[in-house]
Amino acid sequence: MLRKFKFNHIGIALKDDRGISSFLDALGYKKNKSAKEKKLGVKIALYNKKNNPVIEIVTPYLKNEISKNIFKRYDKKIYHICFEVNSQKEIKQLIKKYRMVCVLKPTMTNIFRKKITYYYFKKIGLIEFIINE
Repeated sequence: MLRKFKFNHIGIALKDDRGISSFLDALGYKKNKSAKEKKLGVKIALYNKKNNPVIEIVTPYLKNEISKNIFKRYDKKIYHICFEVNSQKEIKQLIKKYRMVCVLKPTMTNIFRKKITYYYFKKIGLIEFIINE
């Protein structure tokens, strides 16, 4: 079952992203795209480097409950990993087996133009799923 899931990125939360672009550039990463996610209250920037994991930088945009919680707990930390899935049905099988808790119901995003959802798994932490339906 888990082999259907494709690793997409790691997410890093930063209250202040000044200097991060030049640092990632020095490591060979290039900003691929960025977007504001009003529902989540964050700005997202995706950085790519050939044959390496994508890095997602998440910064505050609005002071809503979701963004307050992210930056209160996770500033300057890797705060989630992300996998792509083909359907919500695949996620349901996983959460049932591993007793994961939904922390964000499926929500359409600007950055991916697909729905995402977040689950908490006590063995790892926060996991984002991009739903490719």
